[in-house]
Amino acid sequence: MAVEVLRTSGRLRLRATGASMLPAIWPGDVLLVRRCGAVEALPGDIVLCHCAGRLVAHRLIRRTLSQNRIQWVTQGDSVEGSDTPVSSPELLGRVTAIGRGSRWLSPRRSLLGRAASWILSRSTLATRALLRLGKPVFCVQDQSLRA
Repeated sequence: MAVEVLRTSGRLRLRATGASMLPAIWPGDVLLVRRCGAVEALPGDIVLCHCAGRLVAHRLIRRTLSQNRIQWVTQGDSVEGSDTPVSSPELLGRVTAIGRGSRWLSPRRSLLGRAASWILSRSTLATRALLRLGKPVFCVQDQSLRA
């Protein structure tokens, strides 16, 4: 149903459930997704894909060419290794804002966020500890985004 809403209206609000995008996206955060063409998605963007019957929001790493077709490689910020490449129809949209509490954050990654992602992707213990601490109360990249 979410796929149809995004395809028809061009916008979707979606609650994150996993921890693969820590520290940028926490479980329970609300993602504001806007439909975008495959050409509009750029490396560094967080994109929403429909893969094997599931919705996955991961960071776009690079574009590849396979059998004369462009595919996109994504990866969770806190996981090691990339996902299976996705095709144009599977790439649904780009995350334009992350809602945490009453604030809206930019999905761009800071230098501190990159360092934290590197640590989390190599240590399940660090990921568990971070999740136990709970969501951060501060918003480093608050840009007063409105959905």
